[in-house]
Amino acid sequence: MTSYADNQQKVPISPTLRKLSINGTASFPIKKHSSVRSCCQVVALNIDVKFKTHLDRKNEVIIVTRVQ
Repeated sequence: MTSYADNQQKVPISPTLRKLSINGTASFPIKKHSSVRSCCQVVALNIDVKFKTHLDRKNEVIIVTRVQ
């Protein structure tokens, strides 16, 4: 899983989402929630994939999973 929380580096959202394999996950800081959700919609539309998102408030991250 690609994660901001693990390495504290800025990971670009769209390229990270495009590289996800089916059932692959990536996490981003919860502060980027709106940007992540928007990027999921744009990437899903452009390359015909589907994503699920989950907010982990305890760890303050949004987790994106590619489901198709």
